[in-house]
Amino acid sequence: MGGPVEDDFGRGYERFRNEVIELHSTWDVYQGFFGSKETVETLNKVAGFTFWTVQTTMMRDIQIHICRLLDRPEVSGKECLTAERIKSLMPSDWSDAEKSDLHSIADELKKASASIRENRNTRIAHLDLQTAVAEGPKGLGFTLGDIRSVIELLAKFMNRIERHYGEEYHFTPINPDGPSSIECHLRAGLRFYEIQKAYALQYITGEQALQKLQERPVRPKAEKG
Repeated sequence: MGGPVEDDFGRGYERFRNEVIELHSTWDVYQGFFGSKETVETLNKVAGFTFWTVQTTMMRDIQIHICRLLDRPEVSGKECLTAERIKSLMPSDWSDAEKSDLHSIADELKKASASIRENRNTRIAHLDLQTAVAEGPKGLGFTLGDIRSVIELLAKFMNRIERHYGEEYHFTPINPDGPSSIECHLRAGLRFYEIQKAYALQYITGEQALQKLQERPVRPKAEKG
């Protein structure tokens, strides 16, 4: 970001920006693994429980990360680096219209993340008694669409600040081929296993096995998550 980086706003914003990028990265990897039915089916065939654990752990981390960025600016008498804190540190050279825009986006973030923060409070940071002993399975209280909306609003919040300094916030995946590359190897391993099993059960020749492998695409295109 151009502009001041030595004052409280500049230092706070740069750190906040890094946190948003980290959240974006985690969400991007999560969607890469669990964003399409086809990919999830592959993961379940390979190691269902292991990837279920990865999925629930990543989702918990994403929720905590969102809440950490959108919590109150002060908790238990200690100042926190949150969107509300960044909003309060805006330099005096900002126009009233710019401040109004940022305040409006911050209000949208607070509203959009309400269900996520409630889930953090009752199921993650604390285990609410009534929630824990309630009869029957209960959902999380929010959807993946809610998380997507919050992350998009965070990018909007960042861009409102960046535009003041003639910049633009744009997330670029650090390792865009990570999940798809792993899925590719898992699919290849599953195909090899299927061919080996077919060879053992049907006594097919090695040449027929190779032909069967080549008939199937090595890297199918996953659905958009």
